Amino acid sequence: MINQYIFIVEGVHDLALISKLLIILDYAELKKTKELVSPINKLMLRSIPNTEDRIDCYNEIPYFFKKENDYIAIINANGEQNLLRELDLNLKKLKFKEMQKLTKIIVFCDGDLDNREEKINKITDKKFKNIKNIKMFDVSYIKHGGLKITDIDDFIIPFEVFVFPNNKDLGRLENVLLESIDVVDNELLKSVEIFLNNVPYKYKEKWSIKNSKSDKAKISCLGSVLHPGVGNSFHIKESDWISKKTINKCEYLSYIYNYIKHELEIKNI
Repeated sequence: MINQYIFIVEGVHDLALISKLLIILDYAELKKTKELVSPINKLMLRSIPNTEDRIDCYNEIPYFFKKENDYIAIINANGEQNLLRELDLNLKKLKFKEMQKLTKIIVFCDGDLDNREEKINKITDKKFKNIKNIKMFDVSYIKHGGLKITDIDDFIIPFEVFVFPNNKDLGRLENVLLESIDVVDNELLKSVEIFLNNVPYKYKEKWSIKNSKSDKAKISCLGSVLHPGVGNSFHIKESDWISKKTINKCEYLSYIYNYIKHELEIKNI
């Protein structure tokens, strides 16, 4: 039996982390369209602009992974406000019989200053950006743990929201990365923190607890020393930050790893 999953992520760094965890779980990244199966192959970006009159579809080509009969598509929503809209746009590509073949859909997002329940309430609120344009599913039903497809009676796709860092505490993906970095690059992390402390305040005045600019700066500085001239996504995938060693030693990363592993195995229980 073929199992097909859709992961919707908030940004490229989430995509890089989850991709690395899947590789550790022995999933292979697919590079050719002929390697995909139906209906997950319909999630490929077919044209630019992808929808309506949009040209802001950068980073929208899904990543695909496979292990035995399991296929996963990871779609980058480019922002919290686009998570459910991006899911809606991709479900529009599928017919009812094709949606029936989906094993599960998981949305990954940052908790920021909210716990899991508060974050789910926020992204499903009718006043939240882009919610009013969603047609394919009942947004309010998400709180019940399923994706109820509009206009189809008694059809619910298994669905969950995972909130970084551990589906419980306040925080972000950056908390996960810094915990891991502290294990493998502790000396470099301390040096970066000293450097940033000496940076004049005028360059840091927009940094606050409400955003992750300070943590992002730490991670970027660390990455630029280890891999000069490339972005954070490369650092996440190619460094030792995400590894079997850090999974064993880091609470947040271990939780995410075991969550994904469980969700991909639960079909057999």
